[in-house]
Amino acid sequence: MTKNKPKTLPNFPFYPANFIYDTTELTDQEVGQYIRLLCRQWKKGPLQEVPESLQEFFDKTDQGYLNRRLEEERKKAWDRVENAKKAAERRWEKTDASAMPEHSESNADAMLPKPKPKPKPKPKPKTKANKGVPKMPFESENFLKTWDTWKEYKKKEHKFEYRTIQSEQAALIKLANLAQGNEPKAIQIIFNSLANGWKGFFDMDPRDEKKMNQQNGNDELDEIRRKYDL
Repeated sequence: MTKNKPKTLPNFPFYPANFIYDTTELTDQEVGQYIRLLCRQWKKGPLQEVPESLQEFFDKTDQGYLNRRLEEERKKAWDRVENAKKAAERRWEKTDASAMPEHSESNADAMLPKPKPKPKPKPKPKTKANKGVPKMPFESENFLKTWDTWKEYKKKEHKFEYRTIQSEQAALIKLANLAQGNEPKAIQIIFNSLANGWKGFFDMDPRDEKKMNQQNGNDELDEIRRKYDL
């Protein structure tokens, strides 16, 4: 045994199925004696006396009677203890090694100038919202004025701004698709959203399309601007 080992292990593995099979022909009293002998061997070592009815379970040696299976389990148990101890020592060695510097700095190394740390790259400035102009689906003054009113309304009523040309362009494309390329319908869709306080665009009811009147568009737009104080 190695240093600092306990004199014996506190327990040994017990396999009920094997035990019952091997002791089928024993009486309950003999089974009790057999268990006591195993416990004594595990704690004290070789046995000096074993009842004749139980000697088939033990080998007679120069030191005394020994149950071979029990000694095999003892060896396995000590091997597990040793492996666990070595694994713990390796972990401690690894921890100590990682805590210590790989090498001590010589005087010559100490005299060398330390390399300057590389400067962190400056973050790129955020581009301002709506930098540039998106492509409009309709170029009339009436549509452009209506679209500007829509953006002012979104900013004031819903605290929303198109942060990029791409997001504004996507909204224009959606509007153009809903209007099926029809400028008066596109303007009326915007009017409907403004009049109802909506956040986005929705297709028109076919009955509403008959009411579209491009001539009074400016009057309706002015009324909406007054409503929202734009």
